[in-house]
Amino acid sequence: MTALPALLAAFLQVSYLFAPLAEGVILEEPHLLNYKQEVRQDRQHRTEIILGYSRLRPPKTAKAFLRPFRSGGDLLDVHARRLREEALDYTGFVLDTLDWVRDRVHYDPTRNSENPMKVFSERRGDCKGFAALAHSLLERGGAEVRERSGYILEGESIQGHRWIEVLFPGAGWFLFDPSSPRLSARYLYIRIPLSISGLNLIRKGEEEAYVQEDL
Repeated sequence: MTALPALLAAFLQVSYLFAPLAEGVILEEPHLLNYKQEVRQDRQHRTEIILGYSRLRPPKTAKAFLRPFRSGGDLLDVHARRLREEALDYTGFVLDTLDWVRDRVHYDPTRNSENPMKVFSERRGDCKGFAALAHSLLERGGAEVRERSGYILEGESIQGHRWIEVLFPGAGWFLFDPSSPRLSARYLYIRIPLSISGLNLIRKGEEEAYVQEDL
C-alpha cells in the first residue's frame, strides 16, 4: 500500500479561559484535520480551552469513494443525485452541496425544524435545519457525514449550535458549518446539562498562528 503524504497545515488558534466548570460539563477533543480543541486546567481549577482552525482544503478524493446511490424517489433523493452527477469527484460533491445549501436556503433563527425535507421545501432554517439538510443530501449522495451539536462563541456569549463533519477517505474528517462559509476558532465541543445555566468566560486571548505537521 502506498503511504499517503504527510499533511502540513497552518492553524490559527485562540485561547479561552473559563471559571471552574460545573460538575457534569463534558469537554471533547475532536480528531479533525481542519479543527482542534485542546483542554487544560490550571492550579485554580480554571479551564483553558484552545481552539484552532485551518484553511486546509480537503484533498482531491475520487468519485469512486462515494457509496452506491440507494434507490429512492423523493425530492431530496432527486436533488442529491443531480448534485452527485454534476460533481467532478467526491470533494466536489461535498463542497458543491454545501455551497448549494448556503446559497439557496435563507437563515432564519426563528425556525427550529430539524426535518430536512421541510427545510428543503421552505428554503428556510436555523443552524439545526441547515445541518440536517446538508447531512441528508450528502449522505444520500454517498458521502460519510455526521452531525455534531455543541456551542459557538460569539464575542463573550456562548450559544448552542449545530454543524457537520465529513470523512474524506484516505485522509480524515473535516469540520464544515453549513450555515456559514467561514471557519473560525469558535466551535466548542462541549456538552452542558440542562440544569447548568452556562459557562463563565474570564478571558479571550489573541489569535495566534502555528503550523502542525503529520495531521
